[in-house]
Amino acid sequence: SIKNNEKAVEDYTMVLLFQPNDTYSRMQRSSLYKELGRVGESLGDIDLVVSHYSALIAKDAGDTNSLGRRAQIFVEIKRYSDALADYTSLIKLEPEDTEHYEHRAKVNSLLNKPLDAIADYTALIKIDANSSRNYRKRAEIFLKLKKYPEALADLNIGIKLRPKEAFNFIARGDVYKAMDKKLLAMADYIEANNLDPKNFPLTHYVQIED
Repeated sequence: SIKNNEKAVEDYTMVLLFQPNDTYSRMQRSSLYKELGRVGESLGDIDLVVSHYSALIAKDAGDTNSLGRRAQIFVEIKRYSDALADYTSLIKLEPEDTEHYEHRAKVNSLLNKPLDAIADYTALIKIDANSSRNYRKRAEIFLKLKKYPEALADLNIGIKLRPKEAFNFIARGDVYKAMDKKLLAMADYIEANNLDPKNFPLTHYVQIED
C-alpha cells in the first residue's frame, strides 16, 4: 500500500543518513519512489548509485564487481549502450567468464543487434562447447532472423548434448513450425510433453493444427 511504501521510504532515508554509500538501500528507495510516482527522486537515487560505482571504477579500472553492478543498473534504466560498454570492458578483463558474454548478448538483442548477439553466443560455445543452452539461445536468434538451417543445426547439436531437455525440443518445434513443417513440429512438442508434462502441457501447442 502507499502508506507502507511511504514508511519504507522513511526507513531507507534514515539508513542512508548514516550510510550514504549503502547502494542496496538507495536502489530499494529508488524502486519505492518509482511506485509512489516520485520519478525525479527515483532517478536521483539511481544517478547517485551510478556515480558511486563510477567513482570506484575511476579509482580501479579492474574493479569487475563495480563494473558488473553498474552494467546491471544501466540495463534496469534502459541505458543499453552504456551497459554494452561495461560488459565489453568486463569481457576484456575476464575473457573466460561466460556470464559476461551472456549478459552482453542480451543487451545486443535489446539494442536490435542480433548479429552481435550471435557472435557473443558463438564466443560462449568456444569457451563451453558442451552447453546445450548456448546452442539453443543462438538458435532462437537465428529463428528470429529466419535463418532456419542454422537454427536447426544448433538445436540438433543441443538435443544430442541434452536429449532429455524438453526446452530443446520446444525450440526445435518452433523452428519446424516457422518452416511450416507441422508434423515435425508436433513430434517435437509431443517429445517435450513426454519429457516434462507439467511444464509443457500439449494443449499449449496443439493449436498448430488450426
